Amino acid sequence: MSDVDLIFVALISLYLIETMFWLKPGSLAFSRVWGRFRSPLSPIKLIGNDAGTLVLGGPLTSDASFLCEPLPISISPAGVVSFVPAAPLQTERRRHPGAEFSWTELKALRLEDRSLMINQRFVCQPRNARSARYLCDTLLHLADLGDSQRSELIVDLFASTLDLHDTRQRLDLWKQATRRLRLAAGLLFLWTIPLGMALYYELITIPVPRNWQFLIFFLAILAVLWGWAIIESYFAHRELLPADASGRSLLLFTSLVSPVVPMRNADRLARELFLFVHPLALAAAINNQPILEVAARDTVRDLKYPLFPEMPDPISEAGRSIIDWSNSITTTQVKQLMSELNIDFNQMLAAPPRVNPQAQSYCPRCHDDYTVAAAFCSRCGNRPTIRY
Repeated sequence: MSDVDLIFVALISLYLIETMFWLKPGSLAFSRVWGRFRSPLSPIKLIGNDAGTLVLGGPLTSDASFLCEPLPISISPAGVVSFVPAAPLQTERRRHPGAEFSWTELKALRLEDRSLMINQRFVCQPRNARSARYLCDTLLHLADLGDSQRSELIVDLFASTLDLHDTRQRLDLWKQATRRLRLAAGLLFLWTIPLGMALYYELITIPVPRNWQFLIFFLAILAVLWGWAIIESYFAHRELLPADASGRSLLLFTSLVSPVVPMRNADRLARELFLFVHPLALAAAINNQPILEVAARDTVRDLKYPLFPEMPDPISEAGRSIIDWSNSITTTQVKQLMSELNIDFNQMLAAPPRVNPQAQSYCPRCHDDYTVAAAFCSRCGNRPTIRY
């Protein structure tokens, strides 16, 4: 195998690596694969463990994976609990310590790496550094307010996670900011890998000799496309994430190391586009009706019938009240969004049709049916079934 063969192997391998991303517990991916969105319930998983899952994204330079994360803690005017019953569109709920914190205690909140800590007590760990900083600053701000102001801003915080207008605006901004970047990345990919391999292995006929002058011409065009993609990456990052100067520096550095990196920078920016956004809002914003129907159905059932256990053990009455208040606000906001989308909230809770005549009961969460009247659904944490 020649040096050029090794270069092509390295480029293809790096490109495949760049299409992968690590999906942390509690996060969901709305991935566009071959130009079409896949359901967040069926990502292309490679390997995984308790810390997350390695997911394969779309292979095209125009493909992207938009990651979203619901709030990882329950918040109310009385305090915060490190537990959320709902796990919309997720087969497993992220691990929650179930710790309770008053707003007086939250004044001592600090950020350690991506973890929110109070003294030596763990609060939560959002999926990235930007989300962690945002949540830490938000909680510190709320802790400094009076009760009435705090209550109003908490409701606004929950509303922001289900704000369809803002989510659509962010998506439109990504499309606008990365339009030239996606063009540059596509041309860079085509010139570097498919065309480069076709020319080197003489798979196509060209009317000029393949000599050193041709090689210099090929490399010059590659350098121009590479530089163009890097410049567009910088401006797209600055428009989408203006406050993230360190992330922009890292993006530029990695883009200079290999031409494969800027080929996937539009996808990279898509993964960082959202902080705390509910998957129902993102499902509605991408304008994909089948995915929206699945998201609406699973969101409503998960709110009404969350995975067991529904509360951390042990939990005080005060902590239970915080979780219930937080869950009720989320339910109100979900109902408002579904009303805006002309989707009947209560219809999502209707019993499934009895396909199997011998079925006696069904799970209200996943709608699996059972041939006995009193059963327990193992998929939903041994939730009791409901008779037809």
